[in-house]
Amino acid sequence: MIKICPNCNIEFECTEDENCACMKVKTNPEKLEVVRNRYNACLCLNCLQTLCGEEKNNDLQE
Repeated sequence: MIKICPNCNIEFECTEDENCACMKVKTNPEKLEVVRNRYNACLCLNCLQTLCGEEKNNDLQE
């Protein structure tokens, strides 16, 4: 399913199952909960990695 990321507004594919790319993001449960509470829709993988601190940025962006 094609979706629009609510953070960066780009189109991305979401499979809405355990094979979705977002299931591969490694983060702690607290950061993931903050992201889930802030957004009511799926995020693209790039935004999810950044907001969950998987890459260089360890703080949740405003």
